[in-house]
Amino acid sequence: MRAIQALGDKDETLEVLVEDYIRATELQRSLKNRIEALMREKEDKAKQDEEITRLASQAAEQETVRLLEANRLLKERMRRAEVAEGEKTACQISPVVVSAPQAAQVSIGHPLQPLPAPRPFVPAVSTRNKWEAIAKLRYTPQKRGDIWFLVSSTWYQKWKRMCAPSHYRGDDSSLDPVDNSDIVDENGVLLPRLVEETHYEVVCKEAWDNFVEWYGQGSYILPRKIITEGVSNYRRAEIYPYKLYIFNMTRIPTLLPQGVTPYIEISKSDTVGSLIDRIIQLSGLKKVDMRFWIVSGTVLQDKPLEGGSYPSDRIQTDGAQPFGDASMLNRRLDDALVESGDAIVYEVRYGGA
Repeated sequence: MRAIQALGDKDETLEVLVEDYIRATELQRSLKNRIEALMREKEDKAKQDEEITRLASQAAEQETVRLLEANRLLKERMRRAEVAEGEKTACQISPVVVSAPQAAQVSIGHPLQPLPAPRPFVPAVSTRNKWEAIAKLRYTPQKRGDIWFLVSSTWYQKWKRMCAPSHYRGDDSSLDPVDNSDIVDENGVLLPRLVEETHYEVVCKEAWDNFVEWYGQGSYILPRKIITEGVSNYRRAEIYPYKLYIFNMTRIPTLLPQGVTPYIEISKSDTVGSLIDRIIQLSGLKKVDMRFWIVSGTVLQDKPLEGGSYPSDRIQTDGAQPFGDASMLNRRLDDALVESGDAIVYEVRYGGA
């Protein structure tokens, strides 16, 4: 009897285990189905988000095309109106002859900046469209040789306060053209040791053109060339290009004029040949009649010169070296060991001597 009762207990235990296994299997199947449903919902939501992004991008592109077309049509109507008004005025007023002013002589050593041009009339562009246009252009890739522009952080912050998302309905008509006067000296030369995003911003040409179109041409335009450096050809804007002084060698010390020393601003990535060509262009002479020397900038700091003439008796004492021979014309200036502040002296042959 005890054996039969034990067998009965085992059968009941086995049934309980089978029932537990069946419930566990059903629970596992239910969890698996729920996980698959959640995964499908996630995939559907991702597809919906992707579709929404695509539609929004398409709508933005269509809106941009529409605005550009409206801008073109408005400019065309304005042009036609100006032509018609000019023809009407020409019929009523006799022509007046005005003599052209004489061109002013400008020293090479003073890169004068033109006065700001009057702000042109352009169709109104909302602050939102301006913000979005500049934000998109911030991701413009830098390509070697391209020209970008410096913008004072002081002016750029004013623009951001007027056109940021919190001011989409704001009015930026009071904003003046780009003003770089706080980052240059009296000669329009960039101040030393400035820091990007603290003192200035670097913007691509399209962004600069937008600022000019919206607010007018500013003073102190600061274009900068995109160069490559290092083994990895790292691209960056050359904020401080080379400043090289130019002297004409003379053998008559009494004829040394005093005054400003001419200089050239040139990229370190430019070649020796391009520098020689610019000096020849400035001098107005022929290359076959010229010979070039380079003098270290540290020497000029110890023994400074004024004016544009260099006494020939200093060649040896200053350690001047021949410069610009055929073997180095295609080398970059930095590869040719030229440094900012160095001087290039050109010697002119007269009468075969």
